[in-house]
Order: sequence, then C-alpha cells, then structure tokens
Amino acid sequence: MPGLQQMGMEPTDAWFTMYGDDPQILAAVQIPSMSTLEKLLQLDEWDDLTQRLLEYVDNFDYKVVQARSGFQI
Repeated sequence: MPGLQQMGMEPTDAWFTMYGDDPQILAAVQIPSMSTLEKLLQLDEWDDLTQRLLEYVDNFDYKVVQARSGFQI
C-alpha cells in the first residue's frame, strides 16, 4: 500500500477471504479521475511495483470500476 500511496492512489478497503473460491486478498484504491489512472498505469513505478508484488503472490489481477456510493465489487 505505501507504494500505491506514493503514486497518488488512496486506499479505501481491504478484504481477506478465508473460505471459498473468491480472491484471498482484495484491496481497493480510489483515484481522482480516469485520466489520472491511465497516466499512473503507464508509469515505470507501476510496472516495478507489480513486478515486486509478483515475487510474493500468484494469480495477481486488477480491474477498474467507476466509484459509486455503497458496497461494490
């Protein structure tokens, strides 16, 4: 999370699934705009951060959803 925060991503949620086939760890961040997100995902810092993460996790994936009020996946 500190690496994401340094890039300007603000953590909002973190979930741990103990049972079932859903992702074991899920984290959410909020970003001011889609254009900001697109710029962040093009940075070398994003590539470096994900490569370092892949040393510790399997099946890493992410998706982008538009924020709305209430619970969302």
